[in-house]
Amino acid sequence: MAAQGKASTNPALVLRSTGSCGDRDVLPAAAALCAWPLEFHPGIAQPQTMDLDALLLDHFGTTDLATLNDDGLAAGLERLLVAFGTESDPGRRFGLWALLHGLGHAPDPAVAFEGRREREAAENYARLIGRAETKDD
Repeated sequence: MAAQGKASTNPALVLRSTGSCGDRDVLPAAAALCAWPLEFHPGIAQPQTMDLDALLLDHFGTTDLATLNDDGLAAGLERLLVAFGTESDPGRRFGLWALLHGLGHAPDPAVAFEGRREREAAENYARLIGRAETKDD
């Protein structure tokens, strides 16, 4: 991973959690991102950090998705999908897509990403998360 503040041709996006990583039964793939550096997009000059708890709080009003009823979860997913659809930064867009994927609501990479690199990164991510979840079973 690139050092903070230094340009790199292979930077990373890191999703981190300031507290717990949420309910692993509700969000197994997204919770795994809390400490996972994801190297995916060589076009980004520096590592970026997205806070999983802040994302959950912003879009769902809580960091514990197990406390939401169906309407609250649906409303949060709608806000997250809108944020994904309007985000222009490739790293943040990928992070939002990864969270949507962890929640089971990510659009197909072929539809979600126009660029080949982003699309392939999303496909690789989904494949790797699928393997990790298979090993956990």
